[in-house]
Amino acid sequence: MPAPYHQPDPLHFAWLLRKIRRVLRHAWHTVNLGCRQAWHAVRLLCLLARLRPRADSLKRFYLIDPSFRENFGLYDALSRRLRAECAARGWVFIHLTGPFDRWGTDRLSLFFAAALLPTRIPPEHERSPRELRELRRADARALRHFSRRLDAVLALDRWFLPAGDSYFYFPTGDLLYLYALLDKSRPGPRQHIVSMHFNVPCDQAQTRELRRLVCQSRLLGRRLRQPVVASLSIRLGTDVPALQRLLAPALGSSCQLLHFPLLDPAEPDALPLPASLASRPYAWGYFGYASPKHGWPVIYRLLQNAPAFTSRGFISINPQPGYPEMLEEAKTAAMAAGNSFHFGYWADGEYAAALARCAALLFPYDRPPYAMVSSGKLIDALRHACFPVVPAGTWLAEAVQEVGYGLVVQEQDWPEVPRQLATLDFPALWSDRRLRVRDFLQQFTAANLVASLSASAR
Repeated sequence: MPAPYHQPDPLHFAWLLRKIRRVLRHAWHTVNLGCRQAWHAVRLLCLLARLRPRADSLKRFYLIDPSFRENFGLYDALSRRLRAECAARGWVFIHLTGPFDRWGTDRLSLFFAAALLPTRIPPEHERSPRELRELRRADARALRHFSRRLDAVLALDRWFLPAGDSYFYFPTGDLLYLYALLDKSRPGPRQHIVSMHFNVPCDQAQTRELRRLVCQSRLLGRRLRQPVVASLSIRLGTDVPALQRLLAPALGSSCQLLHFPLLDPAEPDALPLPASLASRPYAWGYFGYASPKHGWPVIYRLLQNAPAFTSRGFISINPQPGYPEMLEEAKTAAMAAGNSFHFGYWADGEYAAALARCAALLFPYDRPPYAMVSSGKLIDALRHACFPVVPAGTWLAEAVQEVGYGLVVQEQDWPEVPRQLATLDFPALWSDRRLRVRDFLQQFTAANLVASLSASAR
């Protein structure tokens, strides 16, 4: 008797076809990435070989940036300003990037994974034990790939250019990256490694997550104090004093306070004059996202109470997925109250011009995410003499208190901010604090960063 005929299940066939396509896409991506990184490795070899005749006096600055995205915020600012500073000093600048950088002609894409480890990515739902195990395996793979690539770069730099100092600056790293590097290799006597901007929990109110960070720093601190490692030039840096205070007991003198080069060299000396604040068309401004983290619910509640704003304001919202339904309603309410509304990203020049039209800037950020995280927008505000209004218990509040220019607000006091701003004499306040702000902003230049690294290497 013939075997029964089984009609193929179309759903199973479609699922199988999708899986095959996914495997082929992954294989193509892996081969393409491998070929591209092999080509960039050859370019690095050729570059170091060309530099070898000048090895005796040549200094090198390696920007290790696996998360680099062109024309995207901090990554682009770091690259441009550090490249310009190295050119001014006669140093060689070498920019090593990762999987998000596909077509850079003046960059070398050598790393397989971005700097943010998979387990540090904020979960949208509670993860199962199986998912956590997979993420930890992905963490281990990322750390292995990073240490192997950087170990190869260290070896090539030592072999081709044995004389002269070289600086390896890793600005967006995690403590685990440096720990993985120490497990595998050792830098040479004239190679200086600086890893900074430790990834802290998104919700820093989670005691368990902060405890994990402290435990990692203790393990790393013990390794850094071992005689073999202590003789090496390895430094850790953070731009947030609160984070330095938290980790310094474990990391000791290895933990330095360093700031990102957010400003061009001439910008701190080119601050606006006090008289310019009297003629600004907007008394306040908000530049951010329509998300709780960036304080949008506070702005929305203030707009609902439109009479509280006795003067014109400017609201600029950057696009992002999952916008709340109230955004269109808030736009209508803002414009009805005489405020201006902008949706979308700005070009650099347009962004600077928009800031220069606001006398004050509101930062109603949610406190837990910003307790130990800096914000470049605050530096932008001070650069343009905007009076910053910031939440208490954050890095922004510490910076405002240091310069004495701005208003620190408790969470329950935000409804009173419009009335407080209406009573302030912005030109007089800026006149009193302008020089103090200038001295503070000098820390946020590439010249200051490179000078700090050079001093620590002596």
